[in-house]
Amino acid sequence: MSVGDRLLELAHTDEHAVLFTVVEGPQAGARLLVLLDRDETVGDAPATLAELAPGIRRNGMHEVEGMKVFAEVYGPPPRLVVVGAVDTAEALCHAAGLLGWHTIVVDPRPLLATRERIPSADELILEWPDAALAHIAPAHNTAVAKYLQGKNIPQLFVGSGASKFADVAQYPQATLGVQGPFRYEA
Repeated sequence: MSVGDRLLELAHTDEHAVLFTVVEGPQAGARLLVLLDRDETVGDAPATLAELAPGIRRNGMHEVEGMKVFAEVYGPPPRLVVVGAVDTAEALCHAAGLLGWHTIVVDPRPLLATRERIPSADELILEWPDAALAHIAPAHNTAVAKYLQGKNIPQLFVGSGASKFADVAQYPQATLGVQGPFRYEA
């Protein structure tokens, strides 16, 4: 199957892939498609490019083994997971939706996590954050935002790839913003 055929297949899936195109060097024009979820490659560019694919987060030029290579990232749209169905959650979901992101709101409180309160969310999950994040399985293209009332939980955190709230320092990539605590909460 050709690189072009595989790219057409990817358009109908949620698979993650990186397409490398040699722009300058001995194999200019050669391409290598790395299908990350299948651990498979297709194409005629050097196979050593596949080792770079898991670390590529966005499209761009790279210099590898004396070649200039353009990397294109393919996959599902980024996801925003908002923990806490408060007014901020609706604003974040609305803004992320305008950017084409898939939005998910997680809150165990059924009176707050409703379609009427958060109409911009693509999904509402009525679970505690740890349980919800376990089955959402945040990946490198997932941002997690949390706003919950509680002494041990920061007011708002938005960062990419975080799978545990306490491990924010482990996931510095694509941090979108941090808001300090409010003095008064309802």
